[in-house]
Formats: sequence, structure tokens, C-alpha cells
Amino acid sequence: MRGKRNYILTAIAAFFMLVVVSCQKEEDTGPSGPPGSGDMRAAYAGNWRCTETSSITPGTTVYYVQISLHPTINNQIQIANIYNLGTTVSAYALVNGNNTFAIPQQVLVGNTIEGNGTLLNSTNISMDYTATAGSTIDDVTCALLKQ
Repeated sequence: MRGKRNYILTAIAAFFMLVVVSCQKEEDTGPSGPPGSGDMRAAYAGNWRCTETSSITPGTTVYYVQISLHPTINNQIQIANIYNLGTTVSAYALVNGNNTFAIPQQVLVGNTIEGNGTLLNSTNISMDYTATAGSTIDDVTCALLKQ
């Protein structure tokens, strides 16, 4: 009788240990978002310092861009002040699940912008795009640092 009782108590203890372990919440990192966000775009949102090199402007230019999440399109971000065109001018980009985004061709203040970017880590983005105004083509590289 005592052996049967120990067996039952052991089985009950094992069952509860299994329930406790299987019910622990797993950390949701999303494809590129911070823990708990569930939104792969979340890591992109914020104010970024852009250090830009250009094929037509010597040296580097430093300015700030703001990246925000589109409120209804789940894979889209908005990049305000891209190409230093002003804080009220935004390009949209499509975020992929592999820490990259594409900037489809779009016309902003007379400039046709098209390119791509990569989220390198939580504080750095590398972005390359072409800005074309008339016959002038500017190949641009931006190193973005989260502020």
C-alpha cells in the first residue's frame, strides 16, 4: 500500500512540474522588434542621427530623421526628413522579416527616391538609396544611430 501511495504522489508531483514548466511565458522577440512587442517594425521606430555620404556632395552631412510605424499597414514604416528634405516630408518603406527594408520608388519634393536598408542592431541602421532630380543622380549612404 505504501509503495502505491508513493507512486501516486510521484506521478502527481511530476504532472504539476510539467504543467509549471510548460506554462512559463516564452519571450516574444518578433522578427526584429524588442521583447514583447510582437511587431517586427518596432525596433525601427524613433529618432535617428543620419551621417550621410553622397556621390555629388563632398564630405559628410549630418541631420536627423524620425522613423515611425504606419498605423494601419503592418509592414510599413515612415522615414521623415529622408535626404534632409524636411521634417514634414516622409518616404515610406516596406519592412521584411529579416531586418531589412525596401524603399520603393517615390517622388518627394521633386526627387525620385529608391533604395533599401538594414537594421544592424538595436541602435544602428545602414541605408542606401538613390535620389534623382532631373538628370542628376545622387547615390547616398546613411549610417543611422538611434538617439
